[in-house]
Amino acid sequence: MPEPIRILHIITTTDTGGAEAMLAKLCKSLDKDKFVCRVVSMVHAGPIAQDIAESGVQVDSLELDLGKPRPGAFFRLLKIIREFKPHVVQSWLYHADFLNLFASRISSRARIAWNIRNSNIDFSQYNRLTEWVVKACALLSRFPDAVIANSYCGRDLHLKMGYKSKRFEVIPNGFDLERFSRNESAGEKIRKELGIEESAPVLVMFARQDPMKDHATLLRAADLLRRDFPAIRLILCGDRVDPGNATLYGIVRELGLEKNALLLGRRRDVPEILSAADVSVLSSFGEGFPNVVGEAMACQVPVVANDAGDTVQVIGPTGLIVPNEDAAALAGAIKEILTLPAPEKQELGLAARRRIEELYSLDAIVKQYEDFYTSLVV
Repeated sequence: MPEPIRILHIITTTDTGGAEAMLAKLCKSLDKDKFVCRVVSMVHAGPIAQDIAESGVQVDSLELDLGKPRPGAFFRLLKIIREFKPHVVQSWLYHADFLNLFASRISSRARIAWNIRNSNIDFSQYNRLTEWVVKACALLSRFPDAVIANSYCGRDLHLKMGYKSKRFEVIPNGFDLERFSRNESAGEKIRKELGIEESAPVLVMFARQDPMKDHATLLRAADLLRRDFPAIRLILCGDRVDPGNATLYGIVRELGLEKNALLLGRRRDVPEILSAADVSVLSSFGEGFPNVVGEAMACQVPVVANDAGDTVQVIGPTGLIVPNEDAAALAGAIKEILTLPAPEKQELGLAARRRIEELYSLDAIVKQYEDFYTSLVV
């Protein structure tokens, strides 16, 4: 049997996020006879690190503070690369891409692949270091052996930004259709846990606190929807999305949504919460290929989302798309789905599930990654 292909993944963080979740699914699902993985997190090990470790993949952390240089962390990465002897070093997100290029070139002859996930980036919302790193990656992009984007929109954006990769591929996100499926009893349990009436309309959004996720517009839309649906509940989940977030909860109080908006923070029971929802919402304007859209669709939940990244292509005819930062349009689209007759709403959910099965199953996407890694080293 040929030697397995060793892949070292470098990722900025292993906190909850789309890139991190896709990496965890990939580590779990790659053919173990053909591929051996190891993961390095630039900053402290987050919750996704546990998921990766449970799949039998070693996870190391460089314990970096992205705002402060630590030469010792760089030398530790060089040591890991020399010990592991990877055939491919795959990095995820800009800071990791930048670090990968220099560390891999110094310490190995491994093939270098970058993985980008954004389709829109507003530098005014981020610190100067992030802006510098992104622009530096554009200048250096001809040196990696390949760049992967998880959306066509993201690829096109980076080409406009000056990326000049010799090989630029699109591999979308894939979804575990066994884990993400509708479970009515689990949904009922979540409603009881949260004190939500059986007849109350429930909206949900999974997104960390980040300017591009635009929770404010969604909260304003929920405020508008209360006029027609006084009992409506909006479940918000994600890192730093909790009552302790003064900025976010300040908007909740300003709009008088204390009884309607439930800020639950990070949750691991995503399929169960989705099974309690009538509509899944994504108000973000900076996505490439949002995992949360595919997960909701796999759980037969119709989606209302902004026109961001490849969301239009993912949803197809099974949900609704609205302009960015438009609370009235967002509320109107949500209302349109909530007022559908029950059979039509159920068929919309079933159609969403079928679309994910046909186009974005995890098995099919993992096969694309396996073929990609193999092609780099043959």
